Amino acid sequence: FDESKGGSRIRRSPLAARSLLHHLHESLGLGGLAMRRMLRSFSSAPRTCFRINGLKAQDTLLQTLSGEGWEMSPVPWQSNSFFVDFVDAKTRLGRTVPHITGEIYFQESTSMVPAEVLRAAMESRGLKKHAGGFRVLDLCAAPGSKTSQLCSWLVEHGGFVVANEVNIKRAATLRARLAQMGLRNFVLTAMDGCVIGDLVSSQFDGVLVDVPCSCEGNARKNTFALLEAF
Repeated sequence: FDESKGGSRIRRSPLAARSLLHHLHESLGLGGLAMRRMLRSFSSAPRTCFRINGLKAQDTLLQTLSGEGWEMSPVPWQSNSFFVDFVDAKTRLGRTVPHITGEIYFQESTSMVPAEVLRAAMESRGLKKHAGGFRVLDLCAAPGSKTSQLCSWLVEHGGFVVANEVNIKRAATLRARLAQMGLRNFVLTAMDGCVIGDLVSSQFDGVLVDVPCSCEGNARKNTFALLEAF
């Protein structure tokens, strides 16, 4: 710990406040080796990752990308998703044809976990489908990574997503992103999430609530993120 700060924070990356370490210990029971592993993960560089959009991508997409010099490895916990291990430095991934056409969607691998957990939970419970399939609510949907993930799953299994985003500008971005991927099985709303449960009580088979957070994960991009969050 940095003694000049009264031992209030770690003095090497990631810079973490003592209050954060206390929070992790009290809320998650982390300590010792587990705590060190988590802090080490905060220091690791983020890996570029993408999902393949089955609605638009050709079967030869991976072969085509490999021919263009992309080196990829699969994401263990998400099917049809890959880490970009290497690509030509001149390639601007956000301007590549597969991204612009909606064949692939760039998304952090950790961001894929919540929707995948919800999918697994719904399937393991053996929920019976309604006439129109499963009904899923994404309460804080923008910018749309997890919404598109859920919609893609429900295209194959039947159902739709109510994608809610209270901020109108972010809701517009959300709609454009889903349209870019060719998804149609969603209903877009812009309501205060606190009232949706009263309006449509017990109408959904699954609810994803990925609320705005303290952004500990951004420590991999911003050295001071943990200090700013706590």
